[in-house]
Amino acid sequence: MEIDKKNLRQLIRDLTRLQAVLENIKIKEDINVDREVVEDLLNMVEAYLKDALYFLSQRAYIESLELEAYAWGILDALANLNLIEIPNEMRKWFKIEQ
Repeated sequence: MEIDKKNLRQLIRDLTRLQAVLENIKIKEDINVDREVVEDLLNMVEAYLKDALYFLSQRAYIESLELEAYAWGILDALANLNLIEIPNEMRKWFKIEQ
């Protein structure tokens, strides 16, 4: 399925941001859940990003967008549960209190 240039640019921008976030976030030291669970969720986000980039390269834009949305949803949940540290310059990309 085709999308217009504006939405394609936005998808690419958001995938680029997602990649930057994954390279810069850290699991907080003092958390009240099993650290392995958080690591598994971050691995899932990485897998979703990889798949989203693959679908983007195949021009399967809807599938790419779906995976990107799943990945951001997991990251937002981890951030709202106060389980990950997000660099200040990236906090504006999250649905959390600034």
